[in-house]
Amino acid sequence: MKHTLLLTTLSCLSLGCTSLQGRTPDADAASDAGGAVVDRPDARGGALLGAVDTTLRWTWPIGVTAGAARRDAAGRLLLSAGVADGLERDLAIAHLMPSGGTGALPGADAAGFVRVQARQGMGRLASVPRAMALDRQGRVVVAGSGLVAGRRYGLVARWLADGALDAGFGTGGFVVIEAPTGAPARDVVLRAVVAEDDGAIVVAGGDALPLNRSTVGVYARLLADGAIDRSFGGVTVDARFAAFSALVRDGSGYALAGDGTVAGAPMVLYVGADGRA
Repeated sequence: MKHTLLLTTLSCLSLGCTSLQGRTPDADAASDAGGAVVDRPDARGGALLGAVDTTLRWTWPIGVTAGAARRDAAGRLLLSAGVADGLERDLAIAHLMPSGGTGALPGADAAGFVRVQARQGMGRLASVPRAMALDRQGRVVVAGSGLVAGRRYGLVARWLADGALDAGFGTGGFVVIEAPTGAPARDVVLRAVVAEDDGAIVVAGGDALPLNRSTVGVYARLLADGAIDRSFGGVTVDARFAAFSALVRDGSGYALAGDGTVAGAPMVLYVGADGRA
């Protein structure tokens, strides 16, 4: 029964049904205003239960791509976003107030966003948030993608419980994930994230093929400091999937849901604690 329920719920997410993020996996445009969809304060990401907060109305500033929202243990509603800066766009979080404005966070700009300027090589990434989770320490994890020089990279950033950027994570607060050497595609777009109790982070998404733009599934585990967990298999590509769009902890392993490459049929992949199916 557990697997049946999991399959049904995750398949809905993979097909773009209204999810806890309040948007379909590929939505890049922000809504002008509306109620935020949030999960339980203790959720580590990939949660399946939530409720719409219809009391909140907040108009996105020009140049902001709204991502997922989560309530932290203190009851604050935190929004992940892509915030334009000229021709670039940074991953960011903000504290949304019931009044419709933004609350103060350490290091926030005038609009209330705490940004991370992610880079790959010599280029600054134009970033889009697609998933969000909070770990047991209250740290905020945002996963998505960043575009530079015509190539998309997986992108993970982390903020401390007080909202300040976690400079000890990866490179100044962010980690860039590339397709593994020899993979049939070069682009990585992360769409789901789970934050573990020990600080590790599991992410999943799609890897776009450069010729026909079809996709294959990608997943990886990061250690608490942001390093790729090689004991989990590094960055793994599964060509049976077009992309993974949902991810949950399932016992000692994980369940990843997405559209299969055969006729786009929804599928669920179970992997163990070592990352193997």
